[in-house]
Amino acid sequence: MKKKTKEFFLKKRSLRKPLDFLIFTLITLFASTLFATSVIDTLTGGWQITSTQKTIDVWNNCRKVKKIAGKDVFAPTKTSDEWSQFVNNAPGNTNNNIQLSDCPNPVNGVCGSTHYYCLAGISNAGAVADTSSYYYWVCEGIAGGSDSPTCSQAKGGGGSNNCYSGGVCGNSHYNCNYGYSAINTDDSDPAEYTWTCSKTGCSDHSCFEPKGAPPVNGVCSSNHYDCSSGTSTNHNDGTSAWTWTCQGSNGGSDASCSEDKPAPECNNNVIYGCSVGTAINKSSTDLGGNMYKYTWNCSNGGMTSEGCRKFVGDPMDCPKRDGNIWYYCP
Repeated sequence: MKKKTKEFFLKKRSLRKPLDFLIFTLITLFASTLFATSVIDTLTGGWQITSTQKTIDVWNNCRKVKKIAGKDVFAPTKTSDEWSQFVNNAPGNTNNNIQLSDCPNPVNGVCGSTHYYCLAGISNAGAVADTSSYYYWVCEGIAGGSDSPTCSQAKGGGGSNNCYSGGVCGNSHYNCNYGYSAINTDDSDPAEYTWTCSKTGCSDHSCFEPKGAPPVNGVCSSNHYDCSSGTSTNHNDGTSAWTWTCQGSNGGSDASCSEDKPAPECNNNVIYGCSVGTAINKSSTDLGGNMYKYTWNCSNGGMTSEGCRKFVGDPMDCPKRDGNIWYYCP
């Protein structure tokens, strides 16, 4: 009896195994799908903006983004509309804690006529192995540009004195994969480096490499919290002055800025009048004979003026002396 019961239990348990495996597979697929849809720094998951600059190239609207103050910010990119709304209304447009900048223009790789040489892009001579009959290389795109198809050139000439290995541009400015770098002193072009790779007895090759964005130094404006160049940050409304920082970009320097607040000023032609500031400590005194004395102070940005005063009364009682000062009624 016990043996039959055990055999029945094992048989019943073996029948459950396919069902258990199916349930486990469905749970795993659901969890994987849920996780895949919430991965940060992807098109569908959005991007976490930190103090490290990130290049977000989505929906044909590439931007370099980084946080320059405050907490990390989330940039939604699941739809084109979400990304456009973030770019057009980024937090940096209101409280200056996000910095947006354009991405550099992409450069597509273009093969040159001589092996390992590129008309555009960066030569990668090791992308495809050479054969006994052909040289192979790829011209890699720059700043998101596409790579060229595999470039090729038939070998010929033979010997160590042939020119197939001479005058080939390197992967970084002023460098050559073959030959030597010459005429590399001209650095005046703001957009790219230019140089020439040469080899004695062989043709020269003109080389270029796009430069990054030029540095921008922060420059203060005459109006508080404004910058002639750079990004305005660190706003402070002090007692006697406004202070702020114009933050440079691309390695440019920051500028510390300040603007003095105007001193409060009385307007004694008007009761409780201030040419600059707001009237405080208002009081009036009946001097008799239809004569009244009004006193107050003017306050502006934490600063307070000396006493302001005005006499008002019957012209027959004027002028009126107050200490060593004579006041005349209107």
